[in-house]
Amino acid sequence: MAGGLGKVGKPQLDRFQLADQVMGADGGAPAGDPYAPSPSGEQRAEAAAPSATVKKTLNLTTRSLEDLRHIDTTLMRAGRKAKETELLRAALDYLARQPDDVIVEVYDGIEKLQTGPRRPG
Repeated sequence: MAGGLGKVGKPQLDRFQLADQVMGADGGAPAGDPYAPSPSGEQRAEAAAPSATVKKTLNLTTRSLEDLRHIDTTLMRAGRKAKETELLRAALDYLARQPDDVIVEVYDGIEKLQTGPRRPG
């Protein structure tokens, strides 16, 4: 089979069944059906996973990347290997537990980056 999906030793994977499990489909209307009734707020809260993965592209300054490398080096010396996303999640977790005035102070101290495509001129 093309792409190696049928290789020996690989379990067969029903991707549609897996998608239904992940999306919380209950056997009613197909997931993503635009004509299906919208779930109430309670149903949405129940269907929400306790931990969700969201992919987001981040723009970081050179200083931020240097800070990440410094933290990574510190963790390596302590016998730990971390991914950039783990470091970012740890930093967010730490910052979120700080008093409000510290959060505002840190936010005011970061360099604001231009978002969107660069315009000539």
